[in-house]
Amino acid sequence: MADISRQIYQYMCDEIVGSEKVVKYRRLFFKVYEYVQNNFCSPSKYIIPSGSKAEGLNLPGSDIDIMLISKKYIVYESKLQRDNARSTINTISLVIDTDHAQPGFALLCVQNELFCERHFVERNEDGMFLSSKLYLLNFATKYTCHKINGPCISNKDGKLDAAHSLQCPQWPSIARNWATRKRSSGWPSVFLLSDIVQLGVHFVPIGSKSRSDCIHPLEWRISFSVPEKILINTWNHTQLLCYAILKILLTEVIRKSKGIDSLMCSYFLKTVLLWLLEEVDTRKWTPESLLDCVVMCLGRLTYLITHKYIPNYFIPEHNMIDRQFNQQSWDELLALISYLHDIGWQSIFLCDSFQYSSAVFKWKDNRIRAANGNSDFMKAIIPLMNILFKNYRFLDVTYCTKTKAFTKYFKNIMTKSLPYKYKVLQSIMLSSLSYNMTESLLCKQQCNKQSYVEHKQLISCNLICAQTCVVSGWTLQALNFYLCGQYHIALRILEFAILLSSSEQLIISPFYDIHMNDLEERHFISSNYISCLRKFKYYTRLDIFVNDIYTFDYLLQMNPYQNSIFLDTDFCLHYLRFACCHRLRDIDAIQQSLLDLEVFRDDEVAETYIENAYDITFNRYHEQNLCWRYNEEKRKLFTNVNHL
Repeated sequence: MADISRQIYQYMCDEIVGSEKVVKYRRLFFKVYEYVQNNFCSPSKYIIPSGSKAEGLNLPGSDIDIMLISKKYIVYESKLQRDNARSTINTISLVIDTDHAQPGFALLCVQNELFCERHFVERNEDGMFLSSKLYLLNFATKYTCHKINGPCISNKDGKLDAAHSLQCPQWPSIARNWATRKRSSGWPSVFLLSDIVQLGVHFVPIGSKSRSDCIHPLEWRISFSVPEKILINTWNHTQLLCYAILKILLTEVIRKSKGIDSLMCSYFLKTVLLWLLEEVDTRKWTPESLLDCVVMCLGRLTYLITHKYIPNYFIPEHNMIDRQFNQQSWDELLALISYLHDIGWQSIFLCDSFQYSSAVFKWKDNRIRAANGNSDFMKAIIPLMNILFKNYRFLDVTYCTKTKAFTKYFKNIMTKSLPYKYKVLQSIMLSSLSYNMTESLLCKQQCNKQSYVEHKQLISCNLICAQTCVVSGWTLQALNFYLCGQYHIALRILEFAILLSSSEQLIISPFYDIHMNDLEERHFISSNYISCLRKFKYYTRLDIFVNDIYTFDYLLQMNPYQNSIFLDTDFCLHYLRFACCHRLRDIDAIQQSLLDLEVFRDDEVAETYIENAYDITFNRYHEQNLCWRYNEEKRKLFTNVNHL
């Protein structure tokens, strides 16, 4: 049994979860991501990554969990603490009321309705309260392409969960016993407990369902996401792999059973593991006992489901099974969990992830493994880089400009001594996030001195992008010069970028998922990415996306009201070259540019741009009409601005 456990442990390290170093680098990635977001990009809400990815796991199908902490509200344990705290003018104070809420939940009392957003406030016989239901619906109604998922708002593909939360700097009295109760294993230590209590908690907009089939509209759930992340970061690798196996069983076995797929969630599994870690000696969690630990967790889960009581780790009085399920469905879930426990460690082979059983038991000598830290670093970071490239619009969050973000970044690099990997991650994130931060590129009057100031600021930002995201960074730089009428400079940059794009490099798409169904294909792809990044030291984006562009340029916009550009990177390079040549009236260069564009006709969007290029080139009256139309829109814009 010990040998099998060791082999499963190694298999998990090599192919599913990653080694201890890989997990360490994933956590570093999200740590730096949080730091960059909150310190350089200055969002309107504090951004905290949470969930399994931030805890070091990157399992197939797992989503990204982000907590968005409001800067407008702050929650206090009592009126006395609120009065003693130093509150800013723009902060609205709320006070916890747990007497009229279920365990694990609280009502948030509004002390002064004049300073609060009234459309979130509801009155009853006990006072005025901030409504969790209205608070969540306020964000959900702003974004039609998103959906409500518990206390979170998810994007349309379900891969991003954003929880709009409120901060409470004090540890709630209802969870006070957590820090003082006896623990036979000695984990967590008293020093760790003390540090966690100092962090306080958060409140997320979701109520209990214990009293009825409907969610309580005024209750807020007490969230311990940040303490949980800190606790999990202290787990040894066996404990983390045990948690990963339980999550795989949940995803690939339990949730595939119709009728009971919604009864169990990964948070229940995390809670079971947290309780067991307090009871079982840490020295028993070893690679040789990995499968025994999994069976032990299944046994505890069977016991809890039998009694229909899963106590919250921080507030045991809170039974997390707080809704009335159909008895037949509950019996089916109990039967399935009991079956998994009865067959023991072999239950893992019911999962697709462990179907390659021959590979699991022949894993030792015939496997090529990465031997140095850089490989582990790349193996951890590359799949997570796609997170930055997807145009996730964090709901109801605004950012500062790119220029301010990069200014803060340079100041940080110059004044602080940081490890090399921190600097690498910060540079990659800043260059990537610059695409996602909304910033207008305005084609202003050439005599406007402010336009040249903004132009120079964008040059410095795009140069930083070009150091890591090379071809994409130079393309944006060329676009900046083109919009300012400096076509010769833009053309020289484009020629350089086209030369770079013809060389082999790492291409990352916002729509590519590193997790493949086939084990060998997944290993090949990830290994290829790692060797490619190590060799060329840079990457590029598959697409160029610029949002909120309002230029009135008939060469770039199919109509005056098109306020974004979303093109394949290679096509964007060649089309921009055509636009520059057309502006310079270089006939030979225009003809060559049109010939080069022909190879992109297979793409529907590219074909539209190509047809537009031909119409403008060979139909003088068509171009004159377009120019007149766009100039009229430009004139209207500046007329409205002057009136304001």
